[in-house]
Amino acid sequence: MRQFTKTQGVDAFSLSLLRAERQMRRIFTYLVFQSTAFERKDVKVLRDALGAQRRIYFQHFEAGISELSGTNIAVLIGNQHQALRKQLDDAMEARNKIFHGQLTSDRNDTTMLLQHVSHIRDWCRQLANGAQNTFGYDGFRRPSSFKKAPLGIQLSDRVTRLIANVPAYEAFLVRLARERL
Repeated sequence: MRQFTKTQGVDAFSLSLLRAERQMRRIFTYLVFQSTAFERKDVKVLRDALGAQRRIYFQHFEAGISELSGTNIAVLIGNQHQALRKQLDDAMEARNKIFHGQLTSDRNDTTMLLQHVSHIRDWCRQLANGAQNTFGYDGFRRPSSFKKAPLGIQLSDRVTRLIANVPAYEAFLVRLARERL
């Protein structure tokens, strides 16, 4: 029988959700950087603009990706989107309860938390594949999401129309935060 450490489930669960949220944020910032208005010298100001927004979360990045690219996350993930999204939503609900010290109705023991981890990894894998094929970036590659798309991937016209400069980016973030909660 497999033995678990006391915190293995919570640790893996927490890190998996953080990676999923980071992946979504990195795909979003990658798309923003496709605006012809931005170059490497603008990275700090773009990071600062995003950092100034205290109410930008996973669902905001998801909506922003769809708006900037014209491609819905469901399309990027493919035919497993609906099932994976439900599992991800369940994991996020469990996370919110666990992190706030509340009881959960489905008793999130180590085995249940590791099942959530498996589902989160499936979501990330499918999103990475779809984003790589569509945008040329999977949300994980290092060193930075602030790079231009490979030749042949046309994103800059659409993004530039929506975000033509830093003030337009700041306004876009404010609107996302206000409209998508």
